[in-house]
Amino acid sequence: MPTDSSHQNFRRLVIAVTIVVLVFAGLCCWYGNKVAKLPFSSFESAVGGGFLLFLCILLFFILRQLPTLKQASDIKLSLTSTIADLRNTFDAVEDAVWLLDLNRTIIRANKATEKLFGKSDKGVVGRNCCDVAHNGLTPHDSLCPFNQMLKTKKRASILVPISGRWYEISVDPVFAADGSICNAVHIVKDITVLKKAEHREQVRSGILERLSSGEALPQLLSFIALSIEKENPEMLCSILLVSDDGKRLLNGAAPSLPEFYNAATHRTKIGEGIGSCGTAAFRRERVIVEDIANHPFWKNFTPAEEAGLRSCWSEPVFSSAGKLLGTFAIYHRSPAMPAEDEISLIQQASAFAGIAIERSKSDSERKELEHLLSQAQKMEAIGHLSGGIAHDFNNLLTPILIYADLIKRSLPENDKMKYQLDGIIKACGKARDLTQQLLSFGRKQVMDMQVVDLNDVITSFYSIVRRTLRDSIDFNLKLSCQSVVTLADCSKIEQVLLNLVLNAQDAITESGSITIETGHVIIDSEYARRNPGMNPGHFVLLACSDNGCGMSPEILLRIFEPFFSTKGAGQGTGLGLSNVYGIVKQHNGYIMAVSSVGGGTTFRIYLPVSDENPCVVAVDEEAGNLDDYSGNAVILLVEDDDMFRTMSCDLLTGMGYTVYSAEHPERALEMLPGIAEQVDLVITDVVMPGMNGQQLIERITSAYPNISRVLYMSGYTNSVLNTDGEAVTGLHFLQKPFTVDSMMSKVKELLSS
Repeated sequence: MPTDSSHQNFRRLVIAVTIVVLVFAGLCCWYGNKVAKLPFSSFESAVGGGFLLFLCILLFFILRQLPTLKQASDIKLSLTSTIADLRNTFDAVEDAVWLLDLNRTIIRANKATEKLFGKSDKGVVGRNCCDVAHNGLTPHDSLCPFNQMLKTKKRASILVPISGRWYEISVDPVFAADGSICNAVHIVKDITVLKKAEHREQVRSGILERLSSGEALPQLLSFIALSIEKENPEMLCSILLVSDDGKRLLNGAAPSLPEFYNAATHRTKIGEGIGSCGTAAFRRERVIVEDIANHPFWKNFTPAEEAGLRSCWSEPVFSSAGKLLGTFAIYHRSPAMPAEDEISLIQQASAFAGIAIERSKSDSERKELEHLLSQAQKMEAIGHLSGGIAHDFNNLLTPILIYADLIKRSLPENDKMKYQLDGIIKACGKARDLTQQLLSFGRKQVMDMQVVDLNDVITSFYSIVRRTLRDSIDFNLKLSCQSVVTLADCSKIEQVLLNLVLNAQDAITESGSITIETGHVIIDSEYARRNPGMNPGHFVLLACSDNGCGMSPEILLRIFEPFFSTKGAGQGTGLGLSNVYGIVKQHNGYIMAVSSVGGGTTFRIYLPVSDENPCVVAVDEEAGNLDDYSGNAVILLVEDDDMFRTMSCDLLTGMGYTVYSAEHPERALEMLPGIAEQVDLVITDVVMPGMNGQQLIERITSAYPNISRVLYMSGYTNSVLNTDGEAVTGLHFLQKPFTVDSMMSKVKELLSS
């Protein structure tokens, strides 16, 4: 403790002086009295007393000044300590700080000078600041912060790059007592980290701005690569994207690399030891190759040597959900290992690339889903339209078919007009098939749903399909070893199979093969999301594949549209696949097609699986012709179409039945109290204005419980009599158009029950 020691020494000095003075005075008195035996006169005594008094006064003043001397000593020691602390603080500052005179001469410098400029603090003292900071080159007057400080008498600063780093140079004025500038404080601050952070933030803002503007992914990735390269001109950036199958890396952006090198790295296989990028994608971690020339990952890959590349640092690029999207690589033309800030840079770059790729994929998927949804809505609208057209057409077609059949029955056996009537009936049959296809597409049919095994349905229908195909075509079955059970209408599934097989035959020019396959599949939520109309769950698969000519993407988008056909005029109705589409949708299923030009086509149908035991599928037998349809029962006929109602009355009346007809449901309800006989059968259309057929029957049976036999008929049901296409149990339905035999046999069946 230096302060306490000095105080102690000072006290010892004062005490010693006091003792010496007192001893000296005592000796003088003793010498005068004892040794010299000098007689003291009054004058001498006065002088001696005065001398002693002087010594006492002197001692008093010395003792009185002791605290002042102590305080001065304390101040000196404090100033010395403060100066030492300031000097330590001055040297501890990480920025280079210089005290300058008005001639720019460095008066004092701190230790950081050597770190920033490679020159010791003592070595720069006495030198011009421009010699040290700018190697003797004096900045332009408008750029020199010293000149700006002298003009404004305020702090002035500039940003300058030195040896690849950024520095902020500022000069502060030091004022004298009269207000004039006497010195200046020159500070050099390394702001490289701040500049890099600022640049990265600008890059991030630029990427987000470009993302919001919808810029294409290649341009966006090129912008990211060039932005990273600006931070270090020695870097060459490359961004590779994972292919759809996840097995290869495709070119995304590499604006500074040679074209031949980008072509060589396109479709790089993802695997261990396949370059830095292939390995990084395989390992899902950073791979650093310091020297390409001596590394086994790059063995025999000559394009790297031809491009003059010597090192490669590759970082995998991930989505926010952790899915691999690609790689971000940084190349150098000399062997190099990344520093800590460079590792941070490559991490930032891969994050930027991940944002861009993921956003682009999301936009693409969204647009694709919007397009698929639009297609589904269009198909739904066309289905409603086709159902309405089929309904009206069936009402017109049925009288033609019935009247032609009745006239044919009334003619003699050898009458030539029978041949002409057969032509009318055949034409009506083809028209009926056409409307059935429209109804299938519009999902307006009543389905006879049963729990069936698709394997049994296909096996029982195999011989019929085989006979329809050319002999040059191989027809193969790959049926699941397990039961493939679903709720379906067998006849409609057979219709789907026939249409798909015939469509596949048309796609095969000469010889080829067609394969029918069944199986079980589990659809997850992600797959269902990518395919609008599909729900996740357990499904049975029915697939039809061919090795024919295939289809382009443009044609593939339209194959389920009604009346769309790639065949020549008169060679097809364009309703085959639309019919398949409608039947599948009516079964609560989903159908998709995969095709490429020259690569064949595969249709996959997904139907909900059933846990019930399947029914036995029997081969259809031809119904026997019933000649005697006559009877005397009382029938109430309700039909809003005048022509159809008149035709039906003529047919039933001609068979001996008593018929009461009503043009709409309200009229039928008004007529019932006036009918004296017991009504044995009610025949009603399903779709009528004001009240549908089912509502009419509910009101009739509630008022007249003894009326229990009902026959519904319609060109389409509009989902009145069914739920998702499945007929209500115990319901009797007659699909328009129908023949005399089909209608009268149904009437006879109901009246006999």
